[in-house]
Amino acid sequence: MESLEQKIKEYISSVNLPSGISPEEIRILLEDNGEMTAGVFLRKLKELKISGSDFLELLGNSKIGNMEFRRIEENPHLKFDELLQILDNSVLSSEDYRMIIAVATQRKELSEQRKRREEETLRRMTEELTGKKSV
Repeated sequence: MESLEQKIKEYISSVNLPSGISPEEIRILLEDNGEMTAGVFLRKLKELKISGSDFLELLGNSKIGNMEFRRIEENPHLKFDELLQILDNSVLSSEDYRMIIAVATQRKELSEQRKRREEETLRRMTEELTGKKSV
């Protein structure tokens, strides 16, 4: 019987890693090459730091069943393992998880861009106002 460690080594050796990849990127690359599970999906969403309402909106726009969605919506304080069990038992596939992550990532990037633009506008306005007062 093959050990888990041996299976992991075989899987890693089967993945073509680009030269010059940093050690931090290896985990991400390996996760992206494999099937996305509900656990990986939840960890990626946590890394993105999306809000609960955004999470519900993303799930609501997915193929998740009504019963699973209502269980999550009506229980906002679900523990990680409870949420994981609901998602594991849902009809969502690895591709669905990837699509939700892509949308969440895009939303976060757009939000950060908007915030940077607002900060830049505020900085310029402040400079203009303080520049005029000091003249």
